[in-house]
Amino acid sequence: MESRETSQSVDIAAFEWAAKIDHAPLSQEETAALREWLDGDPRRPGALFRARAVSMYSESASALGSNYNPDDFTEARPVEPRLSRRRMLAWGGGLAASLAVTVGIGLSLGTSQAYATARGEMRLIPLGDGSTMLLNTATSVEVDFGSERRLVRVLEGEAYFEVTADARRPFVVEVSGQRLGASASAFMVRRLEGSPVDVIVRSGNIELLPSKAAPAAPTSLTANTHLAMTVRDDDVLTRAEAAVVSPEVLSRQLAWREGKIALHGETLAFASQAFARYSDVHIQIADPGLANESITGLFSANDPVGFSRSVARIFGAHISIQPDSVVLWR
Repeated sequence: MESRETSQSVDIAAFEWAAKIDHAPLSQEETAALREWLDGDPRRPGALFRARAVSMYSESASALGSNYNPDDFTEARPVEPRLSRRRMLAWGGGLAASLAVTVGIGLSLGTSQAYATARGEMRLIPLGDGSTMLLNTATSVEVDFGSERRLVRVLEGEAYFEVTADARRPFVVEVSGQRLGASASAFMVRRLEGSPVDVIVRSGNIELLPSKAAPAAPTSLTANTHLAMTVRDDDVLTRAEAAVVSPEVLSRQLAWREGKIALHGETLAFASQAFARYSDVHIQIADPGLANESITGLFSANDPVGFSRSVARIFGAHISIQPDSVVLWR
């Protein structure tokens, strides 16, 4: 009789798979092997999710660049020793829980489904083909998987995709009438009211497919690329600008995956708007001069009060905490 593998063995294998996924998009053979591994034991999907949570958490420091000084925001503390594999395994469950992510049910072939998140909620959704979709706060999407294509429509908010290759069924993301073709790639799509549509490619290649305003050849986007698209209300693309971004910028743009807001020189007025997306407690800055002050740091997206207290300490401001608002003035 074959002995059942230990929980530690499951966790170690999960971290190895997480490392492969973060290093580069999986090939079709690796995707099939991952799917087989996940199906082999009911503990494995949860272990992989915890490992991915640790992986995302470890990216936090790079989001702020080399000039960030955490002493500006927290009291000095002894330097912790470097994490061992055992400590990472122990922290995995706690980190996954702290992200407050809801794991959705995956799709099978020939089904369509709508998904949405409330304010302050994130949701991780396995798509049934080995791909995954992580939805940020106040996001809604429609997923339509058939025998000839895999289609996801981003209606509003932010979604991060990790796509597995499937030569028979292309993976297409539609946002504001524009279509993005993907294969073995990881990327984010953001659609917020009053702002351009943003696409951030973390790994692999994405193609901006022909649309109403651009019926010519597709535009190819490689890893570490940011695409900003201005789209009219009738879904006509009027402007598309692509630029290569640094790893630090990439990490800041994707910090929301771990429940963080990464600021790097933005104004406090900008920060208050960013926090408003995640909480019903709004930050009000009564002093225009204070609103124009810039700030750098990594903050919990669902803690506007903690952020405001840091601001009050740094800039010598007063703070008034109400049930549904925090007021700052100097």
